Amino acid sequence: MRNSCLILLCGLAILALHLIALSTALPEDHEDRLSKENDECAKKAAIRLLEQTRSKIENLKTLKAEFTQEKHLSMLTEPVFSKGEFKYGSGRRFVWHYLPPDESITISDGKKIWLYFPALKQLEVYDTEKFKTKSRAFEKLCLGFEKPLCDLTDTFSIELISETEDSFEIVLKPREESLSRMISDLKILVSKETGLPLRIKSLEPNGDRTTIEFSKMVLNPDLPDSTFSFCTPEGVTIDEKKNTLSY
Repeated sequence: MRNSCLILLCGLAILALHLIALSTALPEDHEDRLSKENDECAKKAAIRLLEQTRSKIENLKTLKAEFTQEKHLSMLTEPVFSKGEFKYGSGRRFVWHYLPPDESITISDGKKIWLYFPALKQLEVYDTEKFKTKSRAFEKLCLGFEKPLCDLTDTFSIELISETEDSFEIVLKPREESLSRMISDLKILVSKETGLPLRIKSLEPNGDRTTIEFSKMVLNPDLPDSTFSFCTPEGVTIDEKKNTLSY
């Protein structure tokens, strides 16, 4: 989610292998029915685990963490690696600071988003209040920090992929065609202790994919309101965007 761009093993793997072994001997309609039942099981398992983290997300006020990003682009033969700092505040406020050499800073105060490129002295400004209908997914998702992911079932189909003692991984697939043109799926690794995303993998329809991993998380640190505002430096070119951010 550079310019745009926010998990469990419950015995389903064993069940899936068992069904695959039997599939050649089962009528096609029986096989389809078992596949649907397995999908429903994965969906229910994902929601159950996410519900267990609800209170932790609802009690989250602020957060800061470090992150690393690996981006694979169809136009490049090698992945692009980045790192930086992420800060979050309730009310859709956040800061993504990508460190040099390709530095950028994205700040949201919940109403506006500033995207600043220091080396180019360029600033893009997005008014999210003007584009609420277009930014539904952005407002609802907010990377799993703003609200419990289990509340997003109207926008995404959510299924369990795997589970360990400490975490679980889910996959979110867009239900709406407009969103599916931007995102094929999101795989999110969730901490059972905090309920927060540890890793986010996004896949785009063109095959581009991005992995963001968080580390050194600090929950509910004291972050002043000024953290989520932007003062434009002198000599910076400002571009007031007419459309919302692609994410």
